[in-house]
Amino acid sequence: MEELMEPSELFRTEERDGFLVVTPTPKEGKILAEDTIQGMRAWLLDLIHEPNCRGVLITFKEVGFMSTAMLGPLVTLERGMRLSNRKLVLSNVEEGMRKVMEITRLERVIPIRDNEEQGLEELKRAS
Repeated sequence: MEELMEPSELFRTEERDGFLVVTPTPKEGKILAEDTIQGMRAWLLDLIHEPNCRGVLITFKEVGFMSTAMLGPLVTLERGMRLSNRKLVLSNVEEGMRKVMEITRLERVIPIRDNEEQGLEELKRAS
């Protein structure tokens, strides 16, 4: 069985304006490898149970390409956040992946903003 990657190998996190800002930091700017996806999935889903987390902004500014296998964990995270009256917002999504999110209508479920500032504003409006 493969060992999951440590969160510090996958993400940078910071608290801003009472919200958690998560920046995936995959090697070579790509989220492709199964161990990377599974490690990210496990860590992201743990956020659902984080009591002091009012909302989450995931900024993909360091991701140039992402496998569509990451869509499922994002939807699961959004559902868990919504059920606990919190919000998930994405920002800085690469153009190709943003088109995939539009085609799959994911942007109707998870707000996607052009940059972090717009993402934080969306979280503030929702809280």
